[in-house]
Amino acid sequence: MANPPAKNIAEFCTEWGIDTSLQQAGGLRPEGPRLARSPRQIVMLQRKASKPGEGLGKTTGWIHRATLLARGVKMIPAVSYQKIDDDGLHLLIGGEPQLLEVDHVVICAGQEPRRELADPLRAAGKTVHLIGGMRCRDGAGCPTGDCPGHPTGRWRFNDFT
Repeated sequence: MANPPAKNIAEFCTEWGIDTSLQQAGGLRPEGPRLARSPRQIVMLQRKASKPGEGLGKTTGWIHRATLLARGVKMIPAVSYQKIDDDGLHLLIGGEPQLLEVDHVVICAGQEPRRELADPLRAAGKTVHLIGGMRCRDGAGCPTGDCPGHPTGRWRFNDFT
């Protein structure tokens, strides 16, 4: 992991700018949080025009957004995906064609299973992980909680952040 989570309370407090001496008003250090930036350039895209992460929980959503921003993750809403090829990820952003020269693409999509990329990617020698609804025949996800998406996604995300 390039940026492992805090190992103990002191490290967590340093990362989030918490004043454990209780000397600062509000319990926060004036210099604020100190989250390590990712050594990689990460771009998170979404098709919806709304603010990325807007639908996350009210009590924890801000934490996820703050962590991503502090680690240097660029978030872009309202994109239209065109294709992925050897040049990178082709998009439309605001109706304008854009090319992201990327070496990895992680797709997190809704519950409609679309498996048409899996076989061509495998035929091209790429590793493909089918998770959640992609793995289940009816596309409804993994009701038993035995979904490989969490450990696979966590492992891969930690490789890149």
